[in-house]
Amino acid sequence: MNLKKFFKRLFITLFVLIAVISLTIGVVLNVVFTPEKITPIAEKAINDQLKAEVHCDGVELTFFSTFPRFGAKLRGTYIKSLNTGTEKDTLATFSSAVISFNLYQYLKHNNIVIKEVKIDKPKIYAFMGEDGRTNWDVMKATDPIDTIETDTSSLVINDISIEKFEIDSAYLAYEDEVSHLTYRVNSFSLHVKAAKEKGKLHFAVLTDSKDVQAYYKGRSVYKLSNIGADMTFDYDSARGNVLLASKDITVNDIHFKGSGTLIPKPKERKLDVNLKTSLATNSIDHFLALVPRHILSKEEIETSGKVKFDVDIIGSYGNGELPEIDFVAEINDGSLAYKNFPGKITTLSTAMEGKFYPKDSKPSYVNVKNLRVKGTGIDIEGQGNANDITQVAQIKAKVKGDIDLTELYKKFPMDTSVMLRGKTKIELNSEFSMDQIQQEKYHEINASGIIDMDHVVVLSRRDSLLFFSKSVDLNFYREQKIYNKTAARLNLDSTELHYKYNIDFKAKKLEVKALADKVADRKAIINVDANMESVKAEMKSDSLTLLLRRAKFTGTLHPSTEEQQAYLISDFTIDSVGIKQASNFVGIRQGSYHVRLDKKAPKIWLPKGNIQFTRMFGKIAKLDGPVFMPATKLTFENDNFTLDHTTLKYKDSDVTLTGKLEHAIGFFRGTMVTASLDLEADYINANQLFMAFAGMETSEEETTAEVQNPTVTADSTTFQSGEGAHAFRIPDSLQFNFTTRINKLKLGYSDFDEIQGNLKVKNGNLYLNNFKLKTLAANLDADVVYTASDNEKANIDFKFYLTQIEMSKLNQFLPPLDTLFPMSKSFVGKVDFRVKGKAELNENLEMNTKTFKGIGALKARDIMVMDGPTFTELAKTFMFKNKELNPIESLEAEMEFEGNDVNILPAVLEIDRYKLALGGTQHLDMTFDYHISVLESPVPFKTGVDVSGDVDDYNIKVTKAKYKYYFTDKKRLQDKADSTIINKKASIKRELNFN
Repeated sequence: MNLKKFFKRLFITLFVLIAVISLTIGVVLNVVFTPEKITPIAEKAINDQLKAEVHCDGVELTFFSTFPRFGAKLRGTYIKSLNTGTEKDTLATFSSAVISFNLYQYLKHNNIVIKEVKIDKPKIYAFMGEDGRTNWDVMKATDPIDTIETDTSSLVINDISIEKFEIDSAYLAYEDEVSHLTYRVNSFSLHVKAAKEKGKLHFAVLTDSKDVQAYYKGRSVYKLSNIGADMTFDYDSARGNVLLASKDITVNDIHFKGSGTLIPKPKERKLDVNLKTSLATNSIDHFLALVPRHILSKEEIETSGKVKFDVDIIGSYGNGELPEIDFVAEINDGSLAYKNFPGKITTLSTAMEGKFYPKDSKPSYVNVKNLRVKGTGIDIEGQGNANDITQVAQIKAKVKGDIDLTELYKKFPMDTSVMLRGKTKIELNSEFSMDQIQQEKYHEINASGIIDMDHVVVLSRRDSLLFFSKSVDLNFYREQKIYNKTAARLNLDSTELHYKYNIDFKAKKLEVKALADKVADRKAIINVDANMESVKAEMKSDSLTLLLRRAKFTGTLHPSTEEQQAYLISDFTIDSVGIKQASNFVGIRQGSYHVRLDKKAPKIWLPKGNIQFTRMFGKIAKLDGPVFMPATKLTFENDNFTLDHTTLKYKDSDVTLTGKLEHAIGFFRGTMVTASLDLEADYINANQLFMAFAGMETSEEETTAEVQNPTVTADSTTFQSGEGAHAFRIPDSLQFNFTTRINKLKLGYSDFDEIQGNLKVKNGNLYLNNFKLKTLAANLDADVVYTASDNEKANIDFKFYLTQIEMSKLNQFLPPLDTLFPMSKSFVGKVDFRVKGKAELNENLEMNTKTFKGIGALKARDIMVMDGPTFTELAKTFMFKNKELNPIESLEAEMEFEGNDVNILPAVLEIDRYKLALGGTQHLDMTFDYHISVLESPVPFKTGVDVSGDVDDYNIKVTKAKYKYYFTDKKRLQDKADSTIINKKASIKRELNFN
């Protein structure tokens, strides 16, 4: 056979075979062993092997992605430990994990040999209680001789082993109630390989942790950028111990090596530890890696000296026990220099030792001896110790030194992003205990020394830091002559601080003196005096700016006692101050403040006190104009204010307020603001106030655009001149209650006098209750509810009672009557008119007549009807005398407003020798359909007239008297009238209290 043909056939045969096998496996995995069938079996098997509750959203078998092994992919999984029985028992959650295993081992020996486990980005929570119980001890004790059978009857497992385990980019939290330490790692990776040898288990472990945070008893202790380890563990089952050896342990780029023995004691729930760790090298170069490269160059550096750092950990860990930790650190004969640069650190040395005893069996301590740094521009020496550091730490420290930043910068290879200038002198000597600080016994702190800076400039562009000061003088001392008190004094001259493009601080002059004074319970009162001049502070992230021209501050900090928390009493006088937040600004001239701050939480102080000033100016971006407040006194507690005849001026309005304003911070945050105030005013321009309300609902972008491009529209021009009103939406966050007394108010084109009543703002609505006011036309009682969803359209629900208003002026007060009730212009005289209804308002607060729905009624005595074309025709028809003014003894009418129409219910009027009943419909298009019934006349019979059309083209038709049964005293005739009309007339009178 041709060799070429042979290989060709062989290749085709193998290809077909592989294709058939792949197809078969694909069919088996996707048709026979589907996730729906596999998931409950696998979940049950896993739960039988663990002391934990494991749930999977889905389990699917894999082959091609884990080739050449079979595998399983777990989706939506959580593992919940059954050991703790608390909310801290969820060990891990992850969206997906892939497991590959040796299928032959299971088919041949009923052993599950897991070749590899990969878990990507899980969340892991590890917990150890005070009794040593953990939530990660989830493996059941197994005997390889016994066979474990599940209730699936088809699944038998003798043993489980894992050869490789990987976790990548996990979030890890570990809480240890034994040591009171908590760790949080934002990116944790762990790779473990396991191998069986003769009587031993060998584990190779590679781990890496980034962005590590450590807490002790809930307080922030330390932050590490990275921790890593490359180590091995060998478990000797005969001796029952674990031998540990490390290739490398990294903490913030410092490398260690370690070895030792671990002896697990499962029954006692603890681990015996004997570990020794030391630096991987003893070169001083090892520590230079800690200094950022842009601060200290690592190129062409020459060093000398030796470094030693040893840590020994011996004892038991777990079940409430901790091991002893002993460390020693030394730097001997160190020096540092650069080629081609004259600067050199000629002396670098220190010695440090410490020991931490578990459960405070002995006082733990740290000692620092002979710290010495000397060289070009630097001369520092110090020493110190801290005893009983896990309890009430007793600390002694002494530091003395001079730093010439200018010389240091010139003679060392600084990065171009760094600049240093000036000279600094430090001389500090302190002795204190932590309980003196925690218990606020500041007067017992023994601290003395100075920190002086002369023309110092520190610039680091990469850290976005700039500090400049002509002079900084910080002095600690014991005031021994009279009281033996601890004191401090700080003087700043022409100082600036700029940090992270966020914080900017400038002060021409700042003088602060602080003195700790002992009180009866041995705690300290701290008295502070400060003088400030030309201070500017900005926090750009909050768009906050403070401008202070000149100020004096005195304050006293009282410590906490058994009866109350700490509090601060202060007095503050200023020449002028301005505070700006975004586009909002408040300026105060010649102010004084008396403030008390009460401590409610570690970072929460609640203020109360009073403010006095000669003048305040405020500008809120969403208000179309500034607010002025003349000399006044405000009392406040937190952001709640009490006002006593406080005057506010906004544009043409001038009001005086008395009462309470609460949660004022809500004006800026958009949260609830409440007020209960008496409002008195000589003059209020409601048009301008309405526009202010409308502006408060505009977006920040709209406000910014208006500030940058103040184009005035036709509407705003009308409004700013005070000639028109504008629809406005009231913020839901305002809840106000005003009792008002206003001499004059302008609304739209109308002026109102002697206004009294209750005004409420609630849930975005405006309520006027029992309002009484005067206009040129009449006295008015009103109840109004105003609602608006935006600044273009609003709704009004109103009730108006007008007393003795000229009939001809009804339409001036309520413009829709001009089209819906035009006959009012034909009468001369005064009436009582009441109307109740609802309508939509457009953006100019004009009522949309088409949406007007309501009821009305009027009563009149001795009024006149003017002669006109229609009246003349009617006079001819009824044959009564027609005069220029025709007297009407009385008129009572009820009406219904239905958008396009007004329905005038039958009403009686007497004119000349006639008694007439009038009713009908007036349409919005100015056409009408009226009927007039003659009830009494010189003619001895009743008749009627229909009048229809409009004022220019109308028809008069004689017909039957439709209303002859509505106005009679005879019961027999009354029964013939339409009861619905009679009831409707009575209902309108009753609803309007017009009986």
